[in-house]
Amino acid sequence: MNEKRTYDLQYLNKISAGDEAFVRDMIQQFINEAPQVLLEISEYMDQKRWQDMYQTLHRFAPTLDFIGLNNIHDLVLTLEKRSFHQEELDKVPEDLVQLTDHCLKAIEDLKEDFDL
Repeated sequence: MNEKRTYDLQYLNKISAGDEAFVRDMIQQFINEAPQVLLEISEYMDQKRWQDMYQTLHRFAPTLDFIGLNNIHDLVLTLEKRSFHQEELDKVPEDLVQLTDHCLKAIEDLKEDFDL
C-alpha cells in the first residue's frame, strides 16, 4: 500500500470484524458506484435541482465515511447545506470539483492497493 493514502479503512475494518471479503466488497462497491453518484450530483447542480443534489449527497455521505474519506467530510456537509438551503450556490461548482477529485484519487489508490 502506498504511504500517503487518500482513505482510512480503520472504521470499515472495525465493523467487518476481520471479514476481509466484506471489506473488499465494500471497496469494490465504492469503486463501482462513486463515479455514477458523482455524475448524478454534477447533473443535479447543472440543472439546479438542489433538493435532488442534497438527497444524493446525503445518501452518499455514509459511503464516504465507510471508506474513510475523513478529510472531505466537512466538504460534503457544506455541499449538503448549500444545496438544501440554496445558499452560496456560486461556491458549489468548486466544492464539487474538490469532492470529485478526492473521490477519484481514492478510487485510484484503492484499485492500486487492493489490485482491483
